[in-house]
Amino acid sequence: MSRAITTRLLHSQGLIIVDDALGRLTGSRFWLLRRAKATETTRRAAEVYFAEALSWLETERSLAVQITVRWVKPGILGILARAGKTSLSLQRALYS
Repeated sequence: MSRAITTRLLHSQGLIIVDDALGRLTGSRFWLLRRAKATETTRRAAEVYFAEALSWLETERSLAVQITVRWVKPGILGILARAGKTSLSLQRALYS
């Protein structure tokens, strides 16, 4: 049986919130980087935060998750997340 999954992106806070059919929420600590400096440490932290937020796809859906985070412009992180055949791409400005 397939469960409907709805994903909402809350760009104003830099969060990803996922509601599953059972009403569980999974979120991201990405908002912690809102005022971070544009450093390699910040890029790696963003990668870890997104990996944590999407880890349920691996454990509950058996989907391979790939996350790529890179600086696309000074102060702008580009995030590409792939899970199975689905991908999500977004950019987030940091206010340092």
